[in-house]
Amino acid sequence: MMHKYANEIKAWADGAEIEFNISKKGEPDKWMVIKQPQWYSGIEYRIKKTELKQYLYMEVGECKFTSLHSEEPNMVVTFDSHTHKLIKVELL
Repeated sequence: MMHKYANEIKAWADGAEIEFNISKKGEPDKWMVIKQPQWYSGIEYRIKKTELKQYLYMEVGECKFTSLHSEEPNMVVTFDSHTHKLIKVELL
């Protein structure tokens, strides 16, 4: 049987920050970073959420341009320059 927090434990071992829920029952969730989680079954843990920063770059080609490079994961979105319709999305 897999541990309830197997994914979180692996992410923490790989360097991710872990948060635990400090809210009381019936209150909205409030999360706080914990440096040394104990992985108690009565506490709710999660991998800390990070904001995805996006940057827009454009390369104009003969019939298409490539745009939208972002961090984690890197993506390339290709549009048709005549119809402006999406052609494909690639993860790098």
